[in-house]
Amino acid sequence: IIENVYTSRWSGGSYSPDGSQIAFSANVQGADPYNDSSIFIANADYTDLHEIPDTHGTRSPAWGPDGEWLALSISKIVDTDIGIIHPDGSDFHILEYTGELGPVGCFGDAHEWSPDSTMLVTTAGCALTGKINIVVLSLNNSQIVLELDYPVKCGQRPLAFAPDGQHIIQIASTCDGWELINITTGEAQPYTGDEFPIWGTSQVSPQWG
Repeated sequence: IIENVYTSRWSGGSYSPDGSQIAFSANVQGADPYNDSSIFIANADYTDLHEIPDTHGTRSPAWGPDGEWLALSISKIVDTDIGIIHPDGSDFHILEYTGELGPVGCFGDAHEWSPDSTMLVTTAGCALTGKINIVVLSLNNSQIVLELDYPVKCGQRPLAFAPDGQHIIQIASTCDGWELINITTGEAQPYTGDEFPIWGTSQVSPQWG
C-alpha cells in the first residue's frame, strides 16, 4: 500500500484501540527522512490511506487507548518536542513541561500512554548534556509525575505503562532483565516475566489497557 501510493519511508506503526486503523509516519519520495515526515492513517484492510493535515515534520505516532488522541514527536533542528493531536487532525498542540533538565525538549520517539489515556511515559535529554531521563507526563494538569535517570549504558530499550496504570516497565539498571517502577514513589522492583510484555507498547500492538 505504501510503495504504491506516494511514500518512501515509514515507521512508528500504532493501531487504534479497536484495531480498525493504523497510524504511522512516512515521508514523500526524496524528502529528509528525519525532518520531513508526516502522520498517515489507513484502515487495517489497507483502504482509505490519508495524511493527517498539518503534521509535516512529525513522526512516531502512538495511539491513546481511548482512541481520542495520537501522541507524536515533532522534529526540530537540535531537539525534539512531543505533541498530541486528534486523529482527524484537530486540536494539535505541543506539550510544554519543565523538569530536572530545564525546559523538557529533546524527547525520544518511544512515548507510550497510560491505560486511562491521562499520562505519557517517554525519554527526555539531549546529546549536549549526555544525560537521559525517563519522564512521566500528566496531560490533566501539565505536570511531571515522575522523572528519573535512564540507564544509558543499556542502550535504547522500550518503555511502557503496566496495565494497572501505576507502574512503568523499563530495562533494569543492570541491563539484565526488566523492572517495574511505581510512578508515585519511584521505587523499583524486578519484573518476573521472561520478555518485555507485548501489552506494553502501542508501537508493536494495540494497547488494550
